[in-house]
Amino acid sequence: MSIWWVKRKRLSKAALIALMIIIACTAVFILRKNSEIPGSGPEIKVYFHRSKQVKAIPLEKYVIGVVLAEMPASFEIEALKAQAVCARSYALAQAYSPSDHPGRAHVCDDPNHCQAYVDPEKVSNARRVIRIERAVKATRGQVLTYRGELAVPYYHSCCGGRTASASEIWNRSVPYLTSVTCPCPDISPHRLKQFTFDVKQIADQLKIRTSSRLLKIEVAERSASGRASKIRIGSYLVTGAAFRRALNLPSTFLTITQQGSKVTVRCRGYGHGVGLCQYGANRLAQEGYSYQSILFHYYHGTELCRLAY
Repeated sequence: MSIWWVKRKRLSKAALIALMIIIACTAVFILRKNSEIPGSGPEIKVYFHRSKQVKAIPLEKYVIGVVLAEMPASFEIEALKAQAVCARSYALAQAYSPSDHPGRAHVCDDPNHCQAYVDPEKVSNARRVIRIERAVKATRGQVLTYRGELAVPYYHSCCGGRTASASEIWNRSVPYLTSVTCPCPDISPHRLKQFTFDVKQIADQLKIRTSSRLLKIEVAERSASGRASKIRIGSYLVTGAAFRRALNLPSTFLTITQQGSKVTVRCRGYGHGVGLCQYGANRLAQEGYSYQSILFHYYHGTELCRLAY
């Protein structure tokens, strides 16, 4: 899932026709309902970035496709349920926001921008689909809210032991996207990965013009959760995010050691680190936590509400 930030648009009271009410919450949301499939909820318009097509998909089917694409079906059922709630909440939050997608689509299937999606009907492993369907049906219509408004529950693969707050990654404070401890290193394949680069290679990737192969490269500044927010390369200073992108690193939760022209980078985790950590959620599920408890651990102050469809 991407780090793309969208400012949500507050809906006016004049738009109360054809509405959907979130039970026990004060917020009111609007989407066109799909009348052909009972209980499937509203339709989500998805832009498929490879085929450049826009398709309307019933919300619950869309959530199944997102969970299939975003989380291993072998994960614990409570972790899959938590992922389903995240996928549904994110999609609806985007649907009530100004669209920057072609064809006024609500979301796209590019994980670098929105959420990944695969058509459940095109997945050959029936057991995998059935397991995901079970998790989605168990949470049908459930979304995360914060103070009566839809939350935007960002998530990622593995945080490396502590999630990041939205403010330290995107310079925007969100009260329910704070830094929390996480048990993901117990089971994650991304607990620690090592990469070796040449100084000139790093400079070239960052488009730093230099003939020196002995530039000193080090972490210049760390965020509150311990991630590298700034990297010093000789006299140049780049953001941790830019350093990660240039070298295709799994995360900015990293350390740097250097011997001459050889630079070793060790990374913990995978992804931006904000919100729900998928491997952490799976570990909590293994320990007996419910999907509700998992969600409330990663999104402080949120509430679960059910859409009336």
